[in-house]
Amino acid sequence: MVGIDMLRSHGISVGRPWVAPLGKGLWELRIRTRRQLRILYFLHTEKTLVLLHGFVKKAREVPQSEIQIALRRMKQYLER
Repeated sequence: MVGIDMLRSHGISVGRPWVAPLGKGLWELRIRTRRQLRILYFLHTEKTLVLLHGFVKKAREVPQSEIQIALRRMKQYLER
């Protein structure tokens, strides 16, 4: 997938249109396909990204319900 390959090769400096900050340490990775695929992730260490949640984006903004899922998973990951 182009978005993941861009993130892998360029790291978090890839910038828009591939990634966008969502706040609270979360980032949105945009996957270019016929559908609006999104993966929410966070930077755990300088070289480790943790993919938290994927979904098909249907509205202009990322729904709060999707952000809450990612935040809950991030908390669980950090507590382990």
